[in-house]
Amino acid sequence: MNMFSCSALLRKGTLLALFFTPPSMALIEIRDGFVYGPSAPYDDYVKWTNPALLDFHFSHIRSIRSVAPEGEHGSVTVFLNDTLVSGADGTAIDLTAQDHSFQVGPWLDVNNSTVTSNRDSVVKLDERGIIRMDNGKIIAGENGEHGVELRSGYMTLTNGSEIIGNDVGLLWGGGYFPNQTNTSIGVDNGSIISGRNGPAVRVEDNIKQIKYLNMTNDSKLISGTDTIVEAVGENTLLDILFRNTTIEGDVVARNGAEMLLWLDRNANFTGNVRNATHMTLSRNSTWYLPADNDLQQLELDADSKIVFGDGSAPRTLTANDLYGGGHFYMNAWTADNRSDFLRINNRATGDYYLHFTHQGSEPGKNNQPLNVAHIAGGDASFYLPGGSVDLGTWQYTLVQQEQDYFLCQNSATCLTGEPVTPEEPEEPGKPEEPEEPGKPEEPEEPVKPVEPEKPVDPCAHGGCVTTPSTDALIAMGIAPRMIFNAHLPAWRTRSGDTGGVKRQQEQVNARFLGGTRRYQGAANSEWKMQSRGVEVAINTPFAFEGGEAYFGPVATFSSQTLTDRRGANGQVDSWGIGLEASWVFDNGAWIDTLLTTSRYDHRLGTRMSSGTEVSGEWARQGFGAALESGYRIATTGAVWLEPYARLTAFTADSKNVALDNGMRAHFSRDRSLMGEAGLYVGGTLQLASLPVTPWLKAAMSYETLKGKDTVINDRYRFDNDFSGASATYAAGVSLAVSDTTRLFGEIGGQKGASITAPLNASLGVNIAF
Repeated sequence: MNMFSCSALLRKGTLLALFFTPPSMALIEIRDGFVYGPSAPYDDYVKWTNPALLDFHFSHIRSIRSVAPEGEHGSVTVFLNDTLVSGADGTAIDLTAQDHSFQVGPWLDVNNSTVTSNRDSVVKLDERGIIRMDNGKIIAGENGEHGVELRSGYMTLTNGSEIIGNDVGLLWGGGYFPNQTNTSIGVDNGSIISGRNGPAVRVEDNIKQIKYLNMTNDSKLISGTDTIVEAVGENTLLDILFRNTTIEGDVVARNGAEMLLWLDRNANFTGNVRNATHMTLSRNSTWYLPADNDLQQLELDADSKIVFGDGSAPRTLTANDLYGGGHFYMNAWTADNRSDFLRINNRATGDYYLHFTHQGSEPGKNNQPLNVAHIAGGDASFYLPGGSVDLGTWQYTLVQQEQDYFLCQNSATCLTGEPVTPEEPEEPGKPEEPEEPGKPEEPEEPVKPVEPEKPVDPCAHGGCVTTPSTDALIAMGIAPRMIFNAHLPAWRTRSGDTGGVKRQQEQVNARFLGGTRRYQGAANSEWKMQSRGVEVAINTPFAFEGGEAYFGPVATFSSQTLTDRRGANGQVDSWGIGLEASWVFDNGAWIDTLLTTSRYDHRLGTRMSSGTEVSGEWARQGFGAALESGYRIATTGAVWLEPYARLTAFTADSKNVALDNGMRAHFSRDRSLMGEAGLYVGGTLQLASLPVTPWLKAAMSYETLKGKDTVINDRYRFDNDFSGASATYAAGVSLAVSDTTRLFGEIGGQKGASITAPLNASLGVNIAF
């Protein structure tokens, strides 16, 4: 009789037998026909012979078992809807006693239902079994065994379904049908298979048939041990797919089992792969290696990547063959001459990028090339993204030598050396006559120990390229002296006029300044400094015989932005106070002096070649002084000439700084001593009854001190040489808008071997009380 077409009378009879069974009855037998809920009695249901359908709604039952005597055909279909099955004394659902000659296996649907057991496995299904779970749960208690035992067939879990075994979550295999071509498990949409004390899935077959395990869309495999999937035995063939999900744990093949693993479409897998025949990564998938791994075949596409560990220790990935193309993210411990390692024993094809963790700390002092890959054969190409990696002070490049790839500090010399020509052997001579024994010789004086040779610096004669972090620190190291000197060209305009003019009243002078300067420093570093600031001074006059003197405090604030050609961005804010004094003599001579102390707050932001942001903050203290003297020469009319000379000195304290990428720098005490001589040409005009004083300036300056060094990582010294001559030019104007107020401004520039200031400007106001 067809299980889906029984008579209404049989249905009614079966229902009456169920609903009117005495509560003490412990067993309900289903020999043929249907059983329907809701509210089926809480009992054990046993199916005998012939196909049968058991459909439970909103019920709580104890167990379901199938029994098929020898020679009788039958299968069972069980639907659980909003139902609880709690097999307290053993397996909750056991559908294994089937007539194996029957072509239809048992079918179990678990929808919004829970099946539990505290002894044995919770659910067992025979050959060709089918399990469908939709928000269903199969849970073994603390004294139970496995969650599900499935010999062969199909199982799907969706919408957050869970299988939890006390030992193994899913025990899969053991079928005997050679014509069963394949069997599969699909876990989807946040569903979980878990083993508390064993792997989530264990597969062991008696006959060779492919089993497919598909984990998709945020589904999980969870294990109380390191292994989430275990394939055992030479008859086991397991094909695993992780797609759009994150999985953690080892995938292992043992005792001759064959296993294939596929990571596809944003899959993230953290675990070891043991004895896999083939592994494929595609469509932005990632494999994180916790330890060394060994594969037969490895295939990647251009969007996928393999990440070597967490950087705590070197990892080695070994494969016989490598195909496709993709990315390997590796770590290098250059101080110990160690790194993660890629080994291909047979053949590699495709294009691959080796990504190394960029670092600011310095590699080992031996400067040895670092072996990172061995490729036995094939036409594969390997590259570094951007062509280099930042390791300490210098950039390293990838250099191939035969079958090996090395990270080298200087690609031109790191794997080369002068060949040593073996000497020709000497012709054998006649043996010498033995000498007569003589008196023993006096012992020689002990030889003084020879000083060990200094290690060879591969960058001493060029060929190396500094990292962006190095360039940024070189620039920031001389920022204080550059800021001090940048503000001096228009220093005298604070008074609202050029020197040699008596002022006779207390005055407040405010000046706003801005400009751009470009510098070229050590190791071909180049950067630009943009400055904005304000200075305020108060002058009080004092008369003396033959002239007047002016004294007063000065306060300054400026903000500088430093950028270099490689993208570094530094900020230096300067806060300063000081005293200035001027003497103006009746004969036209004048002397101006300035003493200041300033704090320089540095904030550095740059990027390593990998794009990783790097930052650091520190402060330095600087002291500066200036002495300027000139003489005003009156000519015919309102024009005057004013030759002058200036001497300035500056020093900034030494400083040890560290960036957050591990790079360290020592800035030596910086010193500057610069002289300048020039000529002002000006005059006084009347403009709409207002006196206007324009002027032009031309000067030559000379820096006598080179500038102190910057030492990176206690090892490499960079000297910024800014000594030498430079030309300065400017044009300014002062406008008296009232008897007590003047406006003034100046624009100018500077040109030297290492310094270029195309345009700098200042604008100020002078108010007399």
